[in-house]
Amino acid sequence: MSLVAVLDIGKSKTSAGIFTSSGELIFQSGFTGRDLLLEKRTELSEFFSRFPVSSLIAGVAGISRLTDSWRNEFRLFCEKETIRDVVLVSDADFFSSSLPPGSAGISIGTGSVTVLTGLDGSKNLLGGWGYLFGDELSGFWWFAQFFRKSLKLVEQDKPDDPVVLFFSREFNCKPDRRSFLKAGYSLPVEELAAIGSAALSEFGFSCFPDPDIKKAILSLLPPDLTLYHALYLQGGLILSNDRLKAELISVAKNINPELAVREIQSLLPGGFSCWKEKQS
Repeated sequence: MSLVAVLDIGKSKTSAGIFTSSGELIFQSGFTGRDLLLEKRTELSEFFSRFPVSSLIAGVAGISRLTDSWRNEFRLFCEKETIRDVVLVSDADFFSSSLPPGSAGISIGTGSVTVLTGLDGSKNLLGGWGYLFGDELSGFWWFAQFFRKSLKLVEQDKPDDPVVLFFSREFNCKPDRRSFLKAGYSLPVEELAAIGSAALSEFGFSCFPDPDIKKAILSLLPPDLTLYHALYLQGGLILSNDRLKAELISVAKNINPELAVREIQSLLPGGFSCWKEKQS
């Protein structure tokens, strides 16, 4: 029986599954994110040793910015595991393959991206530019919003404000400007995104005017949402934060009341569909 490994490699975590050639998921597991993944070779080897995998497809977050050394190292690892057929695509390709024709999808986790599928099978990406240029409502975006708030409060000599105390705990440092900036610039993006998600869970939207949140939501929605019959939500941050999910749905439904909203809990089936598309 021919088996296919599907890896959804995000910035902060990796989901992995093994499928039969007919699309049945027979085993799955989880690992650390992209930048540390190749340091966990033993765990990966144990995963692949369970079944004789002949093909692998990996949807990698930020693939356009990956170094050649990462790609080469990943392919060498797969060769050592006797996996010869290796395909690397964007995690957005997995998301695209999860969507039916004529629908829109929004993924919000460490980063964010909007995917549109036409009735003719065409696919189009909006956003997904990375934390420096976009990724509205992502974990890192929320970190930046709350961190700016904390810096302003520190500069106003308000060290006992709950937001300041939150960052002082997260950074394990004194609530002063120099210490906060040093911590904020020294941690990896994935850790900052996790802090942003935690801040959103703790404080909600209370620190920001409603128009700012709605503006960010509108920046992720398609220019004309009435063209789509369904909106699919995916990503750890949007699926775990009920307030953010409800606000996004409210804004979307205000534009298109007939819009059906659904959730995608895993991109592994979409990854298998993507692999099948690559075979044809």
